[in-house]
Amino acid sequence: MAWNPSDSSASLIFSNNNLSVESPLPNIGFRGTREELSRNSGIYYFEIRVDENPAGIQLGFANISAPHSDSGYFLSEDGNSLGWATSSFYYYNYAMGYWDYEYIGTTFYGGSHVGMGVNLDTNEYSLYLNGTLKHSQIVALPKPVYPFALLASDGGIPAKITWIEVPLYLPEGFDSWEEVPIFTTLTPTTPVPYNPECGGKRANSPFTKHCTTVAPITEPPKISPRPVNDPFTTAPRERLFARGRTYCDFKGQLIVGHLRED
Repeated sequence: MAWNPSDSSASLIFSNNNLSVESPLPNIGFRGTREELSRNSGIYYFEIRVDENPAGIQLGFANISAPHSDSGYFLSEDGNSLGWATSSFYYYNYAMGYWDYEYIGTTFYGGSHVGMGVNLDTNEYSLYLNGTLKHSQIVALPKPVYPFALLASDGGIPAKITWIEVPLYLPEGFDSWEEVPIFTTLTPTTPVPYNPECGGKRANSPFTKHCTTVAPITEPPKISPRPVNDPFTTAPRERLFARGRTYCDFKGQLIVGHLRED
């Protein structure tokens, strides 16, 4: 997954297969972009690298109602987004004409890996800087939510970020935002029955890969199934087949034979 140019301000510039995005010049107000994948439940984390001009970057979450147009926007301006700005404030709500925010005493900088975690079942949002938890708070942001970024050129320098496909600092208990839970990818299978003709191994065992499932026999062969010239044969003259019995040879191939002596 990556940033979605079709769900972003037309002013933003995308590169690196849409993993990187930057603001244009000359200086303009904040312009937004959403990531391609939204989430409605679960415990997830994503990571963004700050490449240039952190002063012109805000990072967080937003639902589909948060605008990203060229009219300019600020995190939590309408209650449809939340996140972290380089002012060291965490913005999470907008009501009755003002922002709700928390001063978290730290900010991100060029080269930082900014991590955003969320438990969508409890509505707890968490902020990480290079793997260290900086803030956590419960916010009732309408769902589903997307990773969201706002960029603005400042001082003649474009703001630029990169989506990290495989997070470097995935916290314990979180799934990567792009990860498909294991239970959704498993397909129920019917166990292959044990095949007595193949030494008690399953018919699809790699040690009996030539075997197929057949009707069981009443008793196992009482002589070696190996041919006389097999290097593993200990006796120089052995019966090659057992009368009326079906069993596997040393390659796992089913054979039905008659009594024969060499």
